[in-house]
Amino acid sequence: MNREKIWLHGNLSESPFAGLLCRIRKSRRTGCLQVKTAKMEKKIEFKNGDICAVPESINKNKFAKFLLEKKLISTSLDEKCKKHAKKNNSTYIQALHEQDTLPMEKLWKFIYSFAIEDLYPLFDIAKAEYFFNSDYPLEAEQIFFSIPTLSIISEGIRQMQNFDIIEAKMPKENKILYLLTPDYMEQIKLNPPEKYISNLIESQKKMKDILERSQLGKSITKKIVFLLISLGLVSSSEKTLKKLYVNKLSQVKIHKIQEAFNHKCSYIYKYISKEIGPAAFNVLEKCFEDAKPNLSPYSKDISLNIK
Repeated sequence: MNREKIWLHGNLSESPFAGLLCRIRKSRRTGCLQVKTAKMEKKIEFKNGDICAVPESINKNKFAKFLLEKKLISTSLDEKCKKHAKKNNSTYIQALHEQDTLPMEKLWKFIYSFAIEDLYPLFDIAKAEYFFNSDYPLEAEQIFFSIPTLSIISEGIRQMQNFDIIEAKMPKENKILYLLTPDYMEQIKLNPPEKYISNLIESQKKMKDILERSQLGKSITKKIVFLLISLGLVSSSEKTLKKLYVNKLSQVKIHKIQEAFNHKCSYIYKYISKEIGPAAFNVLEKCFEDAKPNLSPYSKDISLNIK
């Protein structure tokens, strides 16, 4: 079976919602994700890996409740819009526009907020069948707006209440954690506590050391580690680390990186030689050996050879 297709259908008990969203984003998928339990069924449309809000994905009853709870519309106005939609065979959102209930910019802002908030409960579901339909027809004219999937993952995990999901995905305490640098890293905005744990991972490595040294407490620390793993910024598998670099770097890129590295080392060596003389090579070699553990797999076996 094609390994690429395996994760397109399964259960959230094996692949939590946060990680599933990240895989869809990484592979820039277009289609529809269906998540189903005995009590609920949710469809989420994607275009090139980002979540899309389409009229069909906005549940009219839930959206009406959202507007009523925030006191954005009255009960009488809600009923009026529902009757208008039924009479004219239109959507609830269309009726809201046609009844001129709210200024258009405000209404769309509320639709955007609702679309986001409607996704957050899915992060706390431990068991649910999911299926990603890549053949789902999604045209540009159907889309209200796109929502950056990476930001949804971050905020969804921050709001999670089901700690059992987080605990189940925690690396064992003797596991070494590795920081990764995916190509979408600049699109992720970590808050100060998350940056703190990221820096701690960079310096401490083992999970048990991170839990012991963190000033945030074990529960919050684990939640942040789960967030970083779900976003593809951290892994406890060295195979994942090597695979990332293998997929990311072509031989041409590797050659350019090594050329740049050699050029910089040569420049630094010449500068240090002028300052401290013959000891320059030993100093530079020691610095390089100390830095090796933090370099990519391609640099693990590099040694200095100053001619």
